[in-house]
Amino acid sequence: MSQFLSSIIFSLFFLLLLHQSSIVFGSIVEKTCNRCVKIDQGFDYNLCVSLLNSNPKSRNADLSGLGVISLNIAGAKAASVQSTINKLLKSLPGGKKYEKGCLEDCLELYTDAISQLRDSVDAIKSRRIDDARTWISAAVDAPSTCEDGFQERGLKSPLKKQNDEYLKTVLIPLDIAALLDTK
Repeated sequence: MSQFLSSIIFSLFFLLLLHQSSIVFGSIVEKTCNRCVKIDQGFDYNLCVSLLNSNPKSRNADLSGLGVISLNIAGAKAASVQSTINKLLKSLPGGKKYEKGCLEDCLELYTDAISQLRDSVDAIKSRRIDDARTWISAAVDAPSTCEDGFQERGLKSPLKKQNDEYLKTVLIPLDIAALLDTK
């Protein structure tokens, strides 16, 4: 009976350690996302936690590492929007010159955003946080500038949903860079 009780106590202790380690691993993401909410009222905490936790490297990352991870996620989202734009351009009827022009402008904006996000990764890795913040801020403008082109003529943007999703995603590295700037 004593050996059985010892086994149960050991098992409970082991489970407690596992639980504590999972709290510690998850806490850097949750703490970071919570800090971002405090500096940006429109920040999507749940999206931040979900996206960062989707990358297993976030468990062992520091704040700079989370910045790089979030930039890579935002870059992938920008590339997805870019792909959608290319598909729309290929399927657009010939008589829609203004819409084609808007889509081409959006394509250029997202191409630039991808480049700016890549440059931001290098800047964070090199501890050039001001540069990273400048480039991320430029990448943040892509969706609103893209939408403006359609709105100028009262047209419904075929990219509204993707632009909104990208904006929420790219605000994550922007706010993390702001946290890095206060270190």
